Amino acid sequence: MHGLGHSEFLVCEADEFDRSFLALHPVIAVITTVEAEHLDTYGTVAAMEEAFVEFANSVPFYGAVVACLDDPGVRRLLPHIRRRTLTYGFTSQADLSARLWELTPQGARARLVFSGQELGEISVPLFGRHGLSNAMAACTVALEMGVPFPTIVQAVGSFSGVARRFEIKGELNGVTVVDDYAHHPTEVMATLQAAHQRFPGRRLVVVFQPHLFSRTQAFAREFGEALLEADVAFVLPIYPARESPIPGVTAQLVVDAAKAAGHRRVEALPSLQEAAESLPRLLQPGDVLLTLGAGNVVELANALVRGGAA
Repeated sequence: MHGLGHSEFLVCEADEFDRSFLALHPVIAVITTVEAEHLDTYGTVAAMEEAFVEFANSVPFYGAVVACLDDPGVRRLLPHIRRRTLTYGFTSQADLSARLWELTPQGARARLVFSGQELGEISVPLFGRHGLSNAMAACTVALEMGVPFPTIVQAVGSFSGVARRFEIKGELNGVTVVDDYAHHPTEVMATLQAAHQRFPGRRLVVVFQPHLFSRTQAFAREFGEALLEADVAFVLPIYPARESPIPGVTAQLVVDAAKAAGHRRVEALPSLQEAAESLPRLLQPGDVLLTLGAGNVVELANALVRGGAA
């Protein structure tokens, strides 16, 4: 891990794709959500959940599992986890719970209660309910490590975010350009809701690039329903990544699903280049343009901000 810093602690984002997270042996493992995903690797949801249980139980006896009690998939795992577990969530049944929480255009705030004791208020410059939930996960880890609550308040309050997670890229003729890595229906929905929170009253134009043929095939309906949160939606061709095409599986599946769900302003775009050329003519001052996907759609956001081609 040379060159990654000098702290005695290492924070790693674990990925269940190809079971790679099972090669990690964390002292504290955080599980935020467990949903049907990467079924090309696991085959079934049950097999995927078994892998999460194995990951949780790889924590040493002196460690802890931090789990989101709001998530149904996580709750299904809890009876099978044999390690000490701390839960967090918006429910009062969680070890760390949020009370009187609020989402505003400036971020989120909540009063936290830990093991029945009120700690105080946190304010985080993050957007969407999921942003506050993730902040609560970090607070739970910090409390487990003995960090004083005033230090936690200062840390979460100054967090500036990470690349490709609701990242404001810049402005284009009065249009705010935002990019996000969201590539699962739940993530897409959460990100669009966060955009409405951050930019209330502004028209939301979304360019979504589906990632993987298998994921698009499995979740076309859910993607279409999630796009209802956008005022105008464009869908790019599927980014294949590691996969070969599946006959009949195209971006049009998502477009058709969105229309079936009631969206009146959704269409497919043939390429990033076409999007870069046509969007400046379609966008209006005051719009928010949100690019979504785990592929190369970020190139579109970058190109629009700098005024060049994708």
